[in-house]
Amino acid sequence: MMKALFIGTDYMGLYKDIVAGLEQKGYEVDFIPEDLREEDPDYRASGGMYRQTPSAYARRIEHEWKDRLSQPEHSGRYDLLFVLDGVSIHPCVFEILKGRNPGMKAVNYLFDTVRGIYPFDKNFRYFERIATFDREEAVKFNIAFLPIYWVDGGTDNKRDDTPYIFSCGAYQKPRFELFKLVREEADKAGVPHRLNIYAKLIPNETMFLVRDLIRRILHKPRRIPIEAYRSDMTIHAPIPPEEYRALMAKASLVVDTNAPHQDGLTARFMWALGAGKKIVTNNKSVKEYDFYDPAQILIVEDASSCDREALRNFMLSAYQMPADIRRIVDKYRLDNWLDFLLQ
Repeated sequence: MMKALFIGTDYMGLYKDIVAGLEQKGYEVDFIPEDLREEDPDYRASGGMYRQTPSAYARRIEHEWKDRLSQPEHSGRYDLLFVLDGVSIHPCVFEILKGRNPGMKAVNYLFDTVRGIYPFDKNFRYFERIATFDREEAVKFNIAFLPIYWVDGGTDNKRDDTPYIFSCGAYQKPRFELFKLVREEADKAGVPHRLNIYAKLIPNETMFLVRDLIRRILHKPRRIPIEAYRSDMTIHAPIPPEEYRALMAKASLVVDTNAPHQDGLTARFMWALGAGKKIVTNNKSVKEYDFYDPAQILIVEDASSCDREALRNFMLSAYQMPADIRRIVDKYRLDNWLDFLLQ
């Protein structure tokens, strides 16, 4: 049996899908979780509050990786190194693994961007295959373009067309405004919904308000306005991955927003697409994709200028994905997605 070492985030249980997909391809998979750290000087969204210098941080993660890879469970043979993003990878990882496994193939898939999150490109030279969900960076770095996968959960074949709207995501101003708009129009149309903004619990609101005032005076971006924090849409604990996916399966319509530093399609968008859901999104770049169908995807670039009647009509409309669109969307189903990366 072939063996793979998979390094990546445990965000939303994405790694479980990929582990299962690799196992179906005949791999025995070892998984090492990683995540962004505020003290990493290369983390672009850390706000500049570095707790370590670049050299000190590099020494630290080098020591951590050498220790990990010296453990018995990770010291054997590997045919494949699969890295999802790779926000903590030190060059020693490749030196050690390729030294032990000269024929090992290294694959990197990015569902975050270099320009917005992390300089992943510093390790590109160590990989035989690299793909990104972001069109602009695929061109810039001359790497493959590949939207993120979706998993066939049978939801398209067992659909309940009863209107129901779902989405949840961390606070961003455009997301908050779009969620408010959709909720208002859903209430008018009598469509049930669950739209949540996630924000960490603030232990001391008075201190938060003082700091928020200082940030406004200094023209710094606000973490979250107090009115958004106090909204009844806002929750302070993330929805567990299993519940999140169940709500996605229940929904007839999913609301999606992209981050300002990327134009790639989110996992939420691709999961909804694969399941044959209708989608409301602020990401206008979706028009460039070969599966774009205005009967399935409504683009609302600016909540303040949205055609509200058209939005309500879209909420209430029925949708069945045409066969030609389904053939295109199936290219991004997990099994086919992995085939593209592993070829």
